[in-house]
Amino acid sequence: MKTLINKKLEEGKSEKQIYDYLKNQYGEWIVYDPEFDKKNLLLWTFPLILFIFGGLLIYRKVFIN
Repeated sequence: MKTLINKKLEEGKSEKQIYDYLKNQYGEWIVYDPEFDKKNLLLWTFPLILFIFGGLLIYRKVFIN
């Protein structure tokens, strides 16, 4: 991966061009910070949903019983 990036830099490619190339070749997972879109909506919302669900379970267990 480093060799590929160095080659692209030597060709005069910008950082954005290299990111775009890598995303096109390997997909969104190659970037540690995926863009927010409908394809990965669950990736971004699942932690929040899980947190709310866990909070509701704890609330029910503590205050209702």
